[in-house]
Amino acid sequence: MAGIFHGDNLLNGLAHFIKGGVFFFFGIITLLRFVGSLSGLGWAWNLKASGPSSRSWHHSVTMEGLECLLIFIYGISNVFLEHLSAWGEAWTAQDLEHVAISLLFIGGGLCGMMVESRTVSWTWSIPNTSTDRVALGSNERHTLTPGWSTNPIPAMIIFLLGTILAGHHQNSTESTMMHKWVGNFLTAASVARSLTYLFLHIAPARSQSPSRPPTELVTSFCLMCGGLMLMASNRDTVDAMMENELNAMLVASVMMGLTAVLMAWCLAVVGIKEWAQRGRERYTEEQGEMALE
Repeated sequence: MAGIFHGDNLLNGLAHFIKGGVFFFFGIITLLRFVGSLSGLGWAWNLKASGPSSRSWHHSVTMEGLECLLIFIYGISNVFLEHLSAWGEAWTAQDLEHVAISLLFIGGGLCGMMVESRTVSWTWSIPNTSTDRVALGSNERHTLTPGWSTNPIPAMIIFLLGTILAGHHQNSTESTMMHKWVGNFLTAASVARSLTYLFLHIAPARSQSPSRPPTELVTSFCLMCGGLMLMASNRDTVDAMMENELNAMLVASVMMGLTAVLMAWCLAVVGIKEWAQRGRERYTEEQGEMALE
């Protein structure tokens, strides 16, 4: 039968595509943060204005706090699903390993959220890297604070996950190599994110403009490519690879090339959007000047 995800392999395929899709789209979000999207929330590695009128949740949550919440939800949702494909059968070493990974995500996500919490007295507060204040109104002054924190928990969790996947035993050599590539990409993404924190610690952002740390391009590439490799590591795809005498290196090369093209497309779309916005602003200014004349 042509196609993938038939019969007993349905849940295996869905698991790989859903989990890989999470990393892929988070890599796109990381790329958008690099080019300046979400700068109003301070999530573009910039400072945000905080004051009495900016107390809604999206003004008080850091990106690391959101990452920890997603990690926690990821673990909670997976811990009950890891044995679903073999329901009623004996638990295997792989099943127990998957449950252990889910527990790592649950515990790590909880730790990260408690570190980010403003209600616990022993947690750190986000350092104010700028003493500048922005006047927004006659009686209100906003303090510039970063929209991120140097919380190492999310990067550490992804690093550990990458290490586990790099040594994740599979039923075939090609499947093992595919998962090893996934692990290597996720490990590299966590290392690049750690370097971002190091650079921002040495030279912190001091304005509301996006700081664009170059290491985030590496983080984005590795997350996107790791996600695509994880989607391609499902059982049906690996079986088709072996049947057609294809190896994991070929798939990895194709995925790396595809990721580079997708990143270029995303950057081009954002560039066109900014060009259109500048043109609209110039047009508005010209219309205003003509009205005054």
